[in-house]
Amino acid sequence: MYWILDSAGTSLQCGDRICFHATVSRPVSDMNLTGFDYGKYLFRQGISGTALAFEGHWKRLQPAFMLTWKQRALLLRERLLEQYRNWGLEGDVLAVVSALTVGEKRELTEELKAVYSAAGTSHVLALSGLHVGMIVGILWILLAPLKRWRHGKNVASVLLVVCLWMFAFLSGLSASVVRAVTMFTLYVLASWVSEERFSGFLSVTLTAFLMLVYQPMYLFDISFQLSFVAVYSILLLYPLISSWWSPRNRIGTYVWNALSVSLAAQLGTLPLILYYFGAFPTYFLLANLVVGPLACCILCATLGAFLLGNLPVVGAGVIWLLTQTTVLLNVIMESVSSLDGSQLTAIHLSAFQALLLFLLLGAVYAYLHRRSALRLMTCLGIVNVFLVIGIWRYGRPFSDSFYLYRSEVYHRKRFEAEVLSSANGFYRLDALKVAVLKDSTWRKKQAAEKLAVDYAYICRGFRGNVEGLSRVFEIRQVVFDGSLNPSYRESLKAECMRYQIPFAELPAEGSYRIVRKY
Repeated sequence: MYWILDSAGTSLQCGDRICFHATVSRPVSDMNLTGFDYGKYLFRQGISGTALAFEGHWKRLQPAFMLTWKQRALLLRERLLEQYRNWGLEGDVLAVVSALTVGEKRELTEELKAVYSAAGTSHVLALSGLHVGMIVGILWILLAPLKRWRHGKNVASVLLVVCLWMFAFLSGLSASVVRAVTMFTLYVLASWVSEERFSGFLSVTLTAFLMLVYQPMYLFDISFQLSFVAVYSILLLYPLISSWWSPRNRIGTYVWNALSVSLAAQLGTLPLILYYFGAFPTYFLLANLVVGPLACCILCATLGAFLLGNLPVVGAGVIWLLTQTTVLLNVIMESVSSLDGSQLTAIHLSAFQALLLFLLLGAVYAYLHRRSALRLMTCLGIVNVFLVIGIWRYGRPFSDSFYLYRSEVYHRKRFEAEVLSSANGFYRLDALKVAVLKDSTWRKKQAAEKLAVDYAYICRGFRGNVEGLSRVFEIRQVVFDGSLNPSYRESLKAECMRYQIPFAELPAEGSYRIVRKY
């Protein structure tokens, strides 16, 4: 629910109950314009309706007597974020530390997200197996003294599993963190009952099965898909890639192993990345060489700040180190993202093309393991089919379209859409003129010479009537937005019929399309 804040808005927190008066409707979006079904996305997240409550139409009730475990986790996470602010963290530093340690991404700006996306390191801002692996390494070192006892290793393993589930709890039980923690828990259990332990594939598959039993809609979650595909890719491709070279020193071994893991994960997730996002970072290998160590330093510094923050000098030093490390990470990511050609965009794959790319990766993997003419021909055949479909999609005539949608004017060319801007609400779309009317600017105005307008787009907030507009504009067609009050829209439609002005009426989820073909 979205609401207009009033004086009581500042006291709202997770777990509060709200009484509101509003219209609840199914969340929808315009697939033709955005290419993304926002309604279906929310439904898969367990949200089946949305509402907008205006000021005076809602009030806060007493907090719920019993909070859910997730609400308790979110409240605890808010206290941690407040502690970050007390340390003096702010801006991009606060945003990165919050996202990297507890999975809170509200502080991330669109600019900062774009920087990490272009550098190919967005995964560091979304809690995943990478962070769980770092925490395992840090805690395993801290619990090393326990391993001197007879059963100390088992005790350390139990404590490690408990700490990981506490971390998953603080992260809001996101699919990627639950996947990694569950897989590690199964690994620990297997180590107690079998010397051979679970194979990597069996462990990952069993984890996926248990998560889908608990929540079947995880299957449609992008994070869930990317997490499991990345892990499968590392299990399959990392041994193959790392065997291509054997460095003779520790530094070379670390660099090559880091590059091998990054390349394996990126290759495996490439079809999904191009299908969902249509962009590919070209310098991801360079960025991932430094993002891992710096992210680990940030996690260590954050833990140290909680443990030593109250000490006068040492605490301030740890917080300073945390701040400077985060600043360094942001500066390096911004430098990488600013390099020429740092990101290839507008590479949109269809679902069938993404499937073909997965098949191609599997065919290449099989060929590299055992070379044969049949496997090579299979690879080349998949490449030819992929290229033919790509040439057909990109080579056919396309429609250059303009959309009237949600009180804005959008321009869509092939697969990309952008919102157009105008200071006065007037747009010139080639030879067409469009006026977006969403206030009382033209109410009771007069004009010696009427301005010709092809489309008058009347939206929520408009004050006036069609008769008043006809004294200023020569309107060819009126378009009514779906956000207009129904009774007000009916009166405007009656005026259009009286003045013989054609009109189009948009539903709440629709848009009006103006097509220009090439």
